[in-house]
Amino acid sequence: MGKLGDMLLGYSVSSSKIHPGIAYTGRLPSDPLGTMEGEAQLLIGTGSQTFRICAGGVPCGNRWGDYSAMRIDPADDCTFWYTNQYLKTNGNFNWSTRIGSAAFSNCTKQPDFTISADPTTACVVKGQTAKSTLTIAGVNGFSAAVSFSVSGQPAFSSLTITPFFVTGSGTAQFTVTTNPFLTPVGTFPITIIATSGNLIRTTTVDLTVTR
Repeated sequence: MGKLGDMLLGYSVSSSKIHPGIAYTGRLPSDPLGTMEGEAQLLIGTGSQTFRICAGGVPCGNRWGDYSAMRIDPADDCTFWYTNQYLKTNGNFNWSTRIGSAAFSNCTKQPDFTISADPTTACVVKGQTAKSTLTIAGVNGFSAAVSFSVSGQPAFSSLTITPFFVTGSGTAQFTVTTNPFLTPVGTFPITIIATSGNLIRTTTVDLTVTR
């Protein structure tokens, strides 16, 4: 079971007409009780286990399924890893193993956000003010608070971002005010850093200051 309650079931499939293969199915917490979703094939078998004659003249074969396991990946708690046996060709003790992975999109598509600036360039005379609109766009149901920080501003300038927090999706006004005497001339890439938990996204506004 994954962190959202998604479940995956792996198993062998075979019949008198098909070689043993590896398949899996699963379910979401929202699926009706007692039901599984459609079957998917991990591997289509190309060989079958043949019998040998054991003590007393009784036909017998090797055990099957000893080396089968399903595990959830601890790195994301979404990806399922499954291994099972299969045969490449007919035989008695010539099985191989196959390892595969699968995940539900509702789990792997985690909430996230993007940040953009408009405009991304500004040119001001010393003492003037430049502005840019910052847009936070949430994706995959993102609804958390985003805060801002800034790096790369020219010396003797002041910066403001209003509001300082945006929840989910929204805009904020970025303003940089230069000093008419002390701010140096030149072009300054100002990086706006948007942070929400362990998510960090950035955008850049290139500010050119002239005399």
